[in-house]
Amino acid sequence: MIYPIKNFQSYKLGYTFGQPTYYSPHHLGVDIICPSWTPIYSPTKGIVDTVVNGTQGGVTLHFRDENDYVWRFMHLTKAEATHGWGKLEEGRLICYSGNTGSLVGNTPHVHIDISKHSVQINNFSNFIDPLLYLKEHTMSYKPNSIIFSKADKEFYWVKSDGNTLLFIPHDRLVQACSMSLSTPVEESLKDKAVGMF
Repeated sequence: MIYPIKNFQSYKLGYTFGQPTYYSPHHLGVDIICPSWTPIYSPTKGIVDTVVNGTQGGVTLHFRDENDYVWRFMHLTKAEATHGWGKLEEGRLICYSGNTGSLVGNTPHVHIDISKHSVQINNFSNFIDPLLYLKEHTMSYKPNSIIFSKADKEFYWVKSDGNTLLFIPHDRLVQACSMSLSTPVEESLKDKAVGMF
């Protein structure tokens, strides 16, 4: 996974995830303040579900990744990709930031939010923090370790290259954020981690 905007962390933030706004008790994503026409790239492999032009969000692109998470990029100047493009590789140019819609004011920015499986505007618990999710999924991890992601509340196993994260289904939480397979771990977790791959 990559950040959808080059030098992403150098840009100032507007509203962040969960912050109250003048129009909502919980902001559903994060606003990245950047000039209009800033290129935005697909953060991972996936497809473009739809491109719409809404009253509040302006030009909005819905990107569905391989984990069936829906990323919304809003207030765009232009969408480069469309639904008919098929499966896109990570890093493909998909749209440009802008200042469209009624919720932008005088400051160009892109609103990014991530929801599980489908966009449910009135269900805040269905959204996850884009900044936390991107941070956790763009870091390099120690090979052969188990990681619990606070953003999506799932376990991942890091393969030997130190970057590829594979999902581990498990219904119990582990207190440590990372634990090595070479150290004693809960047997049921270790068996699932080794047995599946």
